[in-house]
Amino acid sequence: MTEAERRDLAVKEKLRSRIDVSFDRTPLSEAFKSIAEDLDVNMFVDWPRLHAGGVAADEPLTLNLKQITAKQAIQYMLRSIGNEFDPIGYKIDDDVITIGLARDLLHNTILKTYDIHDLLWHNARDLTVIYRDDLTTAAAKDLAKFKHQIEFAPRPQHSLSRYFGYTTDNLNQGRMYDDESSDSETVNRYVAYLDSLIGTIQESIGEQELWAAYGGDIASINEMGNQLIIRAPPEWHEQITALLDDLRIRQVDAAAFVMRQVAITDLLARAERERRQGRYEDALRLVREARRFGPDDPAVLGAERVLRGVVNTPE
Repeated sequence: MTEAERRDLAVKEKLRSRIDVSFDRTPLSEAFKSIAEDLDVNMFVDWPRLHAGGVAADEPLTLNLKQITAKQAIQYMLRSIGNEFDPIGYKIDDDVITIGLARDLLHNTILKTYDIHDLLWHNARDLTVIYRDDLTTAAAKDLAKFKHQIEFAPRPQHSLSRYFGYTTDNLNQGRMYDDESSDSETVNRYVAYLDSLIGTIQESIGEQELWAAYGGDIASINEMGNQLIIRAPPEWHEQITALLDDLRIRQVDAAAFVMRQVAITDLLARAERERRQGRYEDALRLVREARRFGPDDPAVLGAERVLRGVVNTPE
């Protein structure tokens, strides 16, 4: 993190603090000054541009709110003096909160690169096949530990490679369809998910018509390898980061569900082989292991009930 980023982060922390706001026909310039002094932050108001948008420094502001965040207070102030056709916004840049017309602030964009290889890799592969290999290894060692890893991994996870113990050797570092081992189905899933992810970002972040893909000149997305290169306003980048983190959390949940189902299926299959060989106690042991993965699974409960009757053992 750069020094400028650390300063901006400090300002954002101050905006999370809770304050009381009491303005009764207070001139707008004094209201902004009061907020800046209360928070001990630098604030620049672009009055020439606000005047061009019809907002005067002596315009009276009436606003009374208690125990709201400073960020909310500024947003309510801007909402009360702006209009929907030419709204007023703010940005944080190099330790300064700048107040101005939203259309002017949007043109201040930055370029950021997002590594999405974990999202692409897990959405382009058949999870059942991948995690069956992991399950076989885990089952031979310690299923209880394996189950614990699934259920109690810290969140949010920024990479499932850490969550499931993959190394970079397990992950393609270039485009998946450049890998000779990638079949056409994997390629199709990769391309479909990538297109879907880009579409989701453009539809949910900012105004869709401002993205280059829709004829805009504010923001753009380009894909290179397993990365997204995005040019957008700083506030949009914050939303993009939050969106990708949310997708990773959902990905962990989906992967854990698949792995539980794989565990149950494999253990029940092994139990059935033991039952056919007349080794009922071993079969019951495997079914009880499966129950640890799916305590309410009907197939597991049914198999356990039948085997308990054969082995004549209590629940």
